[in-house]
Amino acid sequence: MTVSVSNVSTEPREHKHAAPVPAEAPASPVTVHDDKTATVKDRTGRVIRIKKLSAYDRYRLFRALGPAQSENPRMVQYASLAASVAEIAGDPVAFPTTSDQVDVIIKRLDDAGLDAVMLALVALLPPSDEEAAERVKN
Repeated sequence: MTVSVSNVSTEPREHKHAAPVPAEAPASPVTVHDDKTATVKDRTGRVIRIKKLSAYDRYRLFRALGPAQSENPRMVQYASLAASVAEIAGDPVAFPTTSDQVDVIIKRLDDAGLDAVMLALVALLPPSDEEAAERVKN
């Protein structure tokens, strides 16, 4: 028996369920070029090219920051992110040689750029022993 009231029906309906479609993983905003360089797109759409700092780069950065700022771990962390940037949206970024130049890069990157640079640097980390063993297996 079928009863219809306006747009409501009591007629039994056969439910056909489509097979679940796996969701595609979002594309990573990071492209690793080699073990020292990568590009990343920040959430504002800028493409940022980064270079992993060498021991000499870190030494130069400490000299640029000066002794007082080099003692501050947060300052060194932010400065290291800024000093890792080689290009923002196609514009070359020179390695900072003064604290003021570090400030300019941080201001230009802002939160969106700093988050993206951190993500790219994490992508450049060497694999853990477990990850390396898994890669060898496959």
